[in-house]
Amino acid sequence: MRDKFHNKDGTITAYAFRCGYVEKYGNDIPRATISRLVNGYHIKGFDKDGNHFWEIEEKVKDARAFARKKAGKRN
Repeated sequence: MRDKFHNKDGTITAYAFRCGYVEKYGNDIPRATISRLVNGYHIKGFDKDGNHFWEIEEKVKDARAFARKKAGKRN
């Protein structure tokens, strides 16, 4: 059976986002999470200086790039 919730690279699928799953990047500081709401992909977290950020992107590709930039690699 095919996994509807994860892509081959370990990221979550569009279906999983619609089900309310959250993608996490980083552990402590820096860290970021991506969630899907009706107006786009919300990236929330803390940067390397401990400052809180909240960004909204229309495309998941852009959201993942922003999260990796702010929090480093995915955990």
